[in-house]
Amino acid sequence: MRLPAPVVRYWTRGISPEILSEANYPSLYTYRFPLKVGLRILRGLSRTVTPCGRVGSFGRTALGLHGSALKRWHARVWWANYATELCKSLVVSGKRADEVFALLRPVDWSPLERLLATGNGVILVSAHIGVPQVVSALLCRAGRSPLRLNRWGVFQHPSVDVSQRENPGYLTQLYARAYYHLKAGGIVTNAPDGPFGRTFAEAEFMGRPVQISRAAVALARFSGASTLPYLVRWVGYRLSVEFAEPIGPHAASPEEWDRRWIQEYLGWMEHQIRMYPEVLRFALAYL
Repeated sequence: MRLPAPVVRYWTRGISPEILSEANYPSLYTYRFPLKVGLRILRGLSRTVTPCGRVGSFGRTALGLHGSALKRWHARVWWANYATELCKSLVVSGKRADEVFALLRPVDWSPLERLLATGNGVILVSAHIGVPQVVSALLCRAGRSPLRLNRWGVFQHPSVDVSQRENPGYLTQLYARAYYHLKAGGIVTNAPDGPFGRTFAEAEFMGRPVQISRAAVALARFSGASTLPYLVRWVGYRLSVEFAEPIGPHAASPEEWDRRWIQEYLGWMEHQIRMYPEVLRFALAYL
């Protein structure tokens, strides 16, 4: 359903043009509406935004888009970014998470279940693309709380004392706990493209130099756990949880192991961005 323009104007009255820029958050202005209505308001607004800033530059330089093709691509990216931020806020708050879960297509958990059936733990890796928090929330609801390699307390495994996250030794304790959690057949999650970590590797992503956290790749190498990339992406107004092929383990030297792991991870990430504009988020550090 496409909302008529007068309806969009009525519901968004009083919103200044500056709010539609990348630096502001239109999703906050649709929070008060039912989710399905908010998504359609954002869709209407997306057609009014001119490609600019980091996202417009990324479309031009990394994807080679120009003119009307760039404008159509940017409208899809802009809508999905703020639709994603809206869903994220609803899931994290916990008060309206069911509205987000109602958008989910049936989830095929078999790729994860097959790896867990071997008795080893699994490292679920995502990135700052797609809709975050959904899989962690679903796992918590199913009684399989993941141990998350980040500083946030939301959906974190109950064994982690997040009140200590500002202490210098928190990272070391978290990595050690993650190692034993994997050895016990548990699930660890991480987004290696983010800023959380102690050491980082230099790599190239879509023609530009980037840094990637070594936390997940080191855990995979030391623990022998498989790494399973996953993504929650928009398909129209529905959400789809999708798993990729597992990464590793590789029989190689530590340096070669890390290189192959990072290459496979970034290759998966690039494929998603090129195939599905709606997975791109303004929070992606690689823009």
